[in-house]
Amino acid sequence: MNKENSVLLFDLGGVLADLGEPAKAIGLELTEEEFWQTWLNSVSVHAFEQGELETPEFLSRIATEFGQADVGDFERRFQAWQLRLFPGAETALRSLPEDCRVALLSNTNEVHWEQVVGATDVFSIFDRLFLSFETGLYKPVAESFEQVVAHFDCNPGDVLFLDDSLRNVNAASEQGLNAHVARGIHEARAIIAREIG
Repeated sequence: MNKENSVLLFDLGGVLADLGEPAKAIGLELTEEEFWQTWLNSVSVHAFEQGELETPEFLSRIATEFGQADVGDFERRFQAWQLRLFPGAETALRSLPEDCRVALLSNTNEVHWEQVVGATDVFSIFDRLFLSFETGLYKPVAESFEQVVAHFDCNPGDVLFLDDSLRNVNAASEQGLNAHVARGIHEARAIIAREIG
């Protein structure tokens, strides 16, 4: 890749931020695998993370999907699922090559985004934040990647995309992005060093 024209495009959860153990944090009698199966396939989650549902309505719906009768109690417990940057992530982001443009492409919601930005100002160094609840575009749809290329007016191959989801990486590759699976900040740093130096 040409470092001078490159765009470093990060996913948030699983790459820069620790998704933790949500089932345990919320107090659900589910395995983490069971939790993620419900979460990732939930129409309510997709709508919430595309900005189509307000937080109270989402929490009411997802509580029902998780079999929780006491919605008010679930809403309180949901706040215990906190996203935080991985140790070393902020330092790594602040030490990225200055001639690279940096962006974020994340399927996320206003609750988790506020948690993350409430704990750090590192995202102020990003050239652009593509947040699904603001853009309405949810990975792995092609338009989510096309918006990045259009914004930076670059070739798809100039975008180094790092995501913890193989599905998203494959979709990005189909659009011509230089996409790689990165689980955690250490894998991300290694890929950046290899691809851009």
